[in-house]
Amino acid sequence: CLSDWSSDVCSSDLYMAIIPGDPQPAPPTGLGGTVSKNMVPLFWTAPIQQAGVTVNGYGVFRCANAGCPKPPLIATVTATKYTDKPGNGVHFYEVKANDTVNKKAVTSAPSNIIKVVVQ
Repeated sequence: CLSDWSSDVCSSDLYMAIIPGDPQPAPPTGLGGTVSKNMVPLFWTAPIQQAGVTVNGYGVFRCANAGCPKPPLIATVTATKYTDKPGNGVHFYEVKANDTVNKKAVTSAPSNIIKVVVQ
């Protein structure tokens, strides 16, 4: 058993503690959008394929302020684009990739966040 000075934890215990769970998809990249006739066409790039991960959709999130801790999900899509009609105001968007592993959902970290102003 190996030990550091702060505890008597066996190296096998440490190994078991760091085994990762189900693989998580990488986040989408390059989220962009414009305003056209009070609509916001959004587009992004799919994440690079990873072993054990099959992206099967995306969650699109919108919040009315920057730094929203849990932006609400507004759509689930399978394409790398989505058109929103949010109404006038300032809107912040992000996208997450979704995968299903062993019959449970696994979600990526968020994409970049963009700010869109609809007038």
